[in-house]
Amino acid sequence: MSHSLSLDAYWRETADFIAGLNGAARSVIVPTDMQSVLPNSTDYENSAAAPAADMVVLHKGEIERLGANWIVEAIRGMAPVYANAVFVVFSRLPIERLSEANPHVSSFRTMLQLEKQRAGAASKARQSIYLGNNRAITTTIYGHKFFVDTRDISLTPHLLIDGNWEPWVTDAFRQVVEPGMNVIDIGANMGHFALIAASLVGSEGHVYAFEANRDLAEIVHSNFSVNGFSGHGTVEAKAVFSSTRTLQIGFQKRYMGSSSIHATSKSAARQLDSVEMRDVPAVSLDDYFPAGKRIDLIKIDAEGSEPSILAGAERLLSENKDIQIFMEFSPVLFRHAYKTPDAFAAMIRERGFSIYRILADSSLELCTASTVFPVEQHWDVLLRRW
Repeated sequence: MSHSLSLDAYWRETADFIAGLNGAARSVIVPTDMQSVLPNSTDYENSAAAPAADMVVLHKGEIERLGANWIVEAIRGMAPVYANAVFVVFSRLPIERLSEANPHVSSFRTMLQLEKQRAGAASKARQSIYLGNNRAITTTIYGHKFFVDTRDISLTPHLLIDGNWEPWVTDAFRQVVEPGMNVIDIGANMGHFALIAASLVGSEGHVYAFEANRDLAEIVHSNFSVNGFSGHGTVEAKAVFSSTRTLQIGFQKRYMGSSSIHATSKSAARQLDSVEMRDVPAVSLDDYFPAGKRIDLIKIDAEGSEPSILAGAERLLSENKDIQIFMEFSPVLFRHAYKTPDAFAAMIRERGFSIYRILADSSLELCTASTVFPVEQHWDVLLRRW
């Protein structure tokens, strides 16, 4: 994920802190996107070849990818000297240290400890087995059996190796889902979020999973079945859109999670991928669900179709005042419907929703009227009417 330091306050403030030391840190390990603004810095991937660092900048959202062992070794002999909701900076320099009681440091320590526990449990209990015909089965860190399509390189590697996907969003999602809820998962892919929701809502609730790629929809169905959730899980091999119709969708062969109505051979080629165009049945939420149907939570991952999906749910959204919506805020993909990020945010607020950005530690940050929405940057957000 690319971050613009000129737009993201957390990245900019962290870089400014290090720059303000006036070169005292001779060697700094940083995320790749921070290298361009910090002299004498090395990114995580090349840190093994770098001299012993004076300072390490750790992104909370990278904890699982970097691994607990790497982090522990990287910050050995160091103390926290700066922290915000996204980053913690560790240093061996003789500068003022932060208290371990600092909430941002404390949340980092908690996340690191959780990663240690997850990694330990994974090494002891998790296994993955190839079944043939592009199918494998694994177990997630949440204890679910999980079928995957081995041709995919967007989600499958993370699920097979880590047993998890987008942990910052997943943790925020798990904090919101409650027993008895009715949940809609749009763009369910192989069912990561749908399966978590089904395990949490229980038999008194229900999960409706929509996935336009029939191959993936069949995997969601299998994942519901093998975990005993078929009784309160419905899978629809359909797209969701502004109206009930037939859509032409570009299905990517390698990055299956990037398939969308906007996918083209040219865009896929940039990822060394190819696209197969297919006609797919689509339905609006207002057409699918009867008037008065209680819906508590919607998760949308539709690669730019989010505005159209919400347009087809006007009645459902008005009837369910306490509904919450997890979705991607990706202005690059929304530009076909809204010229600016602020225009889309205004549409959301007109419907009574507040916008909360999901941060790297899974906490929520309210986006106010003065929030500068990024033009090129992707955010994960939660919409709610409070």
